[in-house]
Amino acid sequence: MSNQASEPRTEHPTQMHAFECSVAGTDWAEVVNAESAGKAKALYWRDVRDAWESIPYTDIRAKKLGAPRGTRRLAACCASRGVDLRAGQRVRVGASTGIVVDGASGANFLVAFTSGQYAGCRLAVHPSELVQESSDV
Repeated sequence: MSNQASEPRTEHPTQMHAFECSVAGTDWAEVVNAESAGKAKALYWRDVRDAWESIPYTDIRAKKLGAPRGTRRLAACCASRGVDLRAGQRVRVGASTGIVVDGASGANFLVAFTSGQYAGCRLAVHPSELVQESSDV
């Protein structure tokens, strides 16, 4: 075993999928774009817990829908900013690359970073900081 500090991980999984997340026993449902069902459930649970603190994680359900899908937040963000970005689209912010997954507060875009200094993070990014890598989703 080496005494040297290990290098930070700079690459993360790049597969993104859409999941329909819901709370068991309710008719609530929301599309969450994530790398896995577990990640989608965790993101949805954190969002729901803002209004319903006692909800157990085990009541969250996630059903895989396939390729990343647009959400109302993403559509509103695109309309507000006058840009055409889609869920699953690859973008670059500085030296980091990521995937657009949703709209965020302040009419920013939520990006799941897959490489660079932000790898593994989901960050709200102002559209002026985004460079489209490709129009392919």
